[in-house]
Amino acid sequence: MRTPPSRRMLPALLWIGVVLLLAAVVAAVPYARRHVYTPTSLGGFAAFACGGRVLREGADPYRTEPLRACEQALPSYHYGAAGVVEPAPFPPVVLLAFAPLSRLPFGAAFGLYAALALVAIGVATWALTRLTGFSVTFVGASLVVAALYQNLKFGQLPPLVIGILCGAALLLERGRAGWAVAVAALALVEPHVAAPVLVALLVASKPARLPVVAAGVVLAGLSLVFVAPATTLEYFLNALPAHAASEVGAADQYSVTWLAHQAHVSDAVALRLGGLSYLVAATLGIILAMRLAQRFGRPAFLVLVPAAFAMIGGTFIHDIQLPIALPAALLLLAVAQGRARVAALVAVMGLAVSWFDDSTALLGLAALAVLAWTSPLAAAAPRRRVAVTLAVCAGYALVIVAFHRLPAAVAMALPAHPDVGGPPGELASEVWGRFVRATPYGYASLRTVAEKLPLFGALLVLACATFTTAGRTVRRDQG
Repeated sequence: MRTPPSRRMLPALLWIGVVLLLAAVVAAVPYARRHVYTPTSLGGFAAFACGGRVLREGADPYRTEPLRACEQALPSYHYGAAGVVEPAPFPPVVLLAFAPLSRLPFGAAFGLYAALALVAIGVATWALTRLTGFSVTFVGASLVVAALYQNLKFGQLPPLVIGILCGAALLLERGRAGWAVAVAALALVEPHVAAPVLVALLVASKPARLPVVAAGVVLAGLSLVFVAPATTLEYFLNALPAHAASEVGAADQYSVTWLAHQAHVSDAVALRLGGLSYLVAATLGIILAMRLAQRFGRPAFLVLVPAAFAMIGGTFIHDIQLPIALPAALLLLAVAQGRARVAALVAVMGLAVSWFDDSTALLGLAALAVLAWTSPLAAAAPRRRVAVTLAVCAGYALVIVAFHRLPAAVAMALPAHPDVGGPPGELASEVWGRFVRATPYGYASLRTVAEKLPLFGALLVLACATFTTAGRTVRRDQG
């Protein structure tokens, strides 16, 4: 006698509840007691909320004032330099979504964001267990550290994007293309991630074409109704290029532009290389997603793979955004064979933990232990499984210890208390660029470079596994 679906769902829902409760405690207790991080880590979150407030009040959200005055009134303002303003580098229609947050006290606004992030990762965990067939424990362990905790620490948006993409992927697999597009359009809070996803759906999914066009019309209409056309033009013509230029050398960048900058290429050329690499990677992601979706009958690839390839290259990719590639790695792990499947598992493990933040080292160690123990490739023999788990944990610990042996100071003299302020009407990103160049944030030490290698490697391994699996797909279809 078969177990009713409602009863089969109870254990999964229970595990999701446990994972969310654990994540909430891990995130809330250190924040409340200020042991691990404080409101001063939420400068980016404050910029988003202030950008929404400035837009709601009819001012220009891309200029220094009144954005800076709003940020200075919040407990997150902490930069150690005079006149700093952190930009809100989103299109106006996205900033509209942050306008309601600006009506709340700062703590309440962050609490609402944290609740949404927890729900989003819960949705992602639930959706991915159904898309992959993997255990809730394995999927939850892959998302709880880098995807959830690291982003809660800074109040950033990737957890929301991951939940949105996974929900859209599951809806698409269940034949609900219209709802899938409606959900995927919400990922435009990270425009460079959502754009290739929507293009893939427009090109490869006939039922999704009309909903994609309709979503574009609705968003354009909202922008015209609630935002002055001059503000929208200013974002694309001035604010976006200025912000990309402001973080060319930022220490937490994982872009082709950053790599070119470290190779002493001029910033103008580095930015062009980054833009070109984004177009190439996004196009490849769409093509590979179409091949994988067709061969395996898994339309979820049309959502997850383009989003993952948007993390490769580009002009402006932050460390905390890289876990957006995790859902694609998990889905690839579910269908790949041979070495490509092993490579997908390596990519999952590499992207699941933090390699650059000492405060998450123990959490990363615990997550890797769970991933190794519950992996779909784990050996059946208990002794071998224990040996593999210990080897994975030991390898991670040795790498973290090795990082601590490397020099962490930048090799140049910088002003102790720089003044980077400018006129009130200056673009906020131009002020931010001066701050980046005047502080260690804009320069890479040997340790900074080394800490990036595991995540760069994980992205490269994921790309190779995707190419290999799609390549086999083409050869089998031709045969």
